[in-house]
Amino acid sequence: MHEKPTKKIWDMAKWIMSTLFYAFCILTLVNLTIEGSGIMKATTKPGNFEPEKLTNKVRFSDVQGCEEAKEELQELVQFLKNPEEFAEVGGRLPKGVLLTGPPGTGKTLLARAVAGEADVPFFFMSGSEFDEMYVGVGASVTGDTQVLVKDTSGTRLMQIGEYIDTYYAGDSEGYVVPVNGVQTLGYTGGAKMDSCAWTTVRQVYRHKVDEVYEISYMGDMVRTTGDHSVFIRTADGEIRAIQARELQVGDSLVDMPSSKVSSTRAVNSAVPRDLTMWASDVDSAARQQCRAECHAQGVSEDIALSSSLAWLFGVYTARGEIADNCLQLSFDTNEAQLKQQVIQTVADSFGASPLANSADIQALQYSSLLAQFFARHCGERAAKRVPESMWTESASVYRAFMDGYMVGYGKQLSGGSAGIESSDYNLLRELAWLASMHRTQATLKTNSSSWVLEIHAASTQRDAQITSIDRVAYDGYVYDFCGCDNEAFFGGSNAVLLHNSKVRSLFSAARKKSPSIVFIDEIDAIGSKRNPRDQAYMKQTLNQLLVDLDGFQQTDGVIFIAATNFPEVLDPALTRPGRFDRIVQVALPDIRGRAAILKKHSEKIRLAPDVDMVTVARGTPGFSGAELQNLLNLAAIEASKQRAKGVTNAHLDYAKDRILMGSERKSAVITPESKLATAYHEGGHTLAALYTQGAVPLHKVTVIPRGHALGVTMQLPEADRYSVNKQEYLAEIDVCMGGRAAEELVYGLDRVT
Repeated sequence: MHEKPTKKIWDMAKWIMSTLFYAFCILTLVNLTIEGSGIMKATTKPGNFEPEKLTNKVRFSDVQGCEEAKEELQELVQFLKNPEEFAEVGGRLPKGVLLTGPPGTGKTLLARAVAGEADVPFFFMSGSEFDEMYVGVGASVTGDTQVLVKDTSGTRLMQIGEYIDTYYAGDSEGYVVPVNGVQTLGYTGGAKMDSCAWTTVRQVYRHKVDEVYEISYMGDMVRTTGDHSVFIRTADGEIRAIQARELQVGDSLVDMPSSKVSSTRAVNSAVPRDLTMWASDVDSAARQQCRAECHAQGVSEDIALSSSLAWLFGVYTARGEIADNCLQLSFDTNEAQLKQQVIQTVADSFGASPLANSADIQALQYSSLLAQFFARHCGERAAKRVPESMWTESASVYRAFMDGYMVGYGKQLSGGSAGIESSDYNLLRELAWLASMHRTQATLKTNSSSWVLEIHAASTQRDAQITSIDRVAYDGYVYDFCGCDNEAFFGGSNAVLLHNSKVRSLFSAARKKSPSIVFIDEIDAIGSKRNPRDQAYMKQTLNQLLVDLDGFQQTDGVIFIAATNFPEVLDPALTRPGRFDRIVQVALPDIRGRAAILKKHSEKIRLAPDVDMVTVARGTPGFSGAELQNLLNLAAIEASKQRAKGVTNAHLDYAKDRILMGSERKSAVITPESKLATAYHEGGHTLAALYTQGAVPLHKVTVIPRGHALGVTMQLPEADRYSVNKQEYLAEIDVCMGGRAAEELVYGLDRVT
């Protein structure tokens, strides 16, 4: 039997349709999976600030209708071309120039023309972008990143999120909060990094993100947003900030410290010389009771923070405990010499002796007074910690503490290396930070259920090389310290140098490219007058801008140009001498300026032979340069729609009416009664305009709905108006009331619309 050809064709068609259907389902499923994972999500990649790349440079000849403004800006061009000529006679041009005027008058174009005429780099930024840069949007690390914080509550190693969360209420996020008296660990020096040092934190910041980059190194991990920068070490030993999304496996992060870190003192802050036997927050009654106990036991009230006390802190942290309200130190049978050393050191530091019941070689006990002292400074049981005083003490005191800890742990820290294995991750993490601050290489690694702290000699260089970088989904807050010196702070369990979000790359780039121009558009967005009742974070951008402007000298070859439509709202500190002290008015063009603008913009438009731009300019008083360009564009579009060979006067009139009165709404359904009432109303405006002395001449009347109006009566002055007298004001009022008067005459007072 032979199958019919039609059956074969039908079977083939069914096979093709089923294959296409299954392929569509599979591709749809794959697409949904990829979109959900975020792998293919597009991201912005903000880099360093670069000047605008202008293929066709703007010249003064491209800017029409503002001749006076161009004359004032001409001297800036001469300065940028030859700054030495001004410096020879001691002349100094203004650091900043403020362009003011109505919208659309060409302020931005003028700034670009200055750069074009002088042939210098042009850096552009709007006010909102400027605010975003100082707020630091998108430059943050996750809340579990360890940082060292010093404030009025003391010095402690803690998670950055735990600290910053205290400054935000509820779920608030996305704005900076200024802080006072807060420091974190940064560094001193330039690209070579001299040493670690305390740096001031001026603001804190948090916001939510949906993805982060996990950067693994030395058994540790730092999680940052893609546009957050971390420092890497270059082949020549310098440090450089690079965005997380641009990092590569094999890059070396900047650990703490570099091989050139000073060993005399890690930080530059003074600390109290003595520690009291009582807590700083106790009341006077508790203080008197503690003093009585000290007197009864022969213990000193003030204990000198010496290397001996630091050694005892280390021994206690390693093996001490609080038992039965007593300080207890345990020893092995072969540690009799160590026990005698502890007894002698306690006697020298405190003037105290062990309790009588601690004669056994394996136990040494002291009174509750010492137990409370050591527990307050070093913690107890599973909450042992590095004493707060160690974070700000000298290298000799640190070494004594580490010697005591290693002795108490049963190891020696000499010229070689040592490893400490413990389940107390928090304590080992603090020891790793403390060792790194004092030129001792320390690395914290995981080992199954415990942690291992490897401490090496100072000459040993640890390798903070990136082993993996993963982009993962994340739902939560990310955090940042803002305004730090050198724009950097250390973070992570194995501390590495993170880049602070307050990047001043705009100003540094302008200085490197000098002579150059920095243009800030709509500066009123960040430079409005400050009010004492404003929230602090609302003023921080302006405050920082003022500081950065003062960082430039008038001989640096960098000129700041800003533009605003509202000069009256600017803060006086912004317009004082030494900042934006030169104000250039860019007014609306007069008839000659409008004619020049129209001729410039119509160079590439095919015009009818009878079109006269001077006539058009005479009929467009009050138009800005942007509105005139829009007029020609609308006329050209209308001519194209009508398939005309060129733009005629009718097309220009259409465009002018559309700008002045709005688009026609010919399809609007309006009752005859409403049309008649509109006609009477507009007729009243028209009669008042025709017969009132001093009224602006009538241009056009229409009862076809335009924009939001049912009809429009348009007046147009014959020339530019620079002043208005009383008669003209009264005539304007008469024309405005003419529509109501006409309706009242026809319909009566009760039916006036």
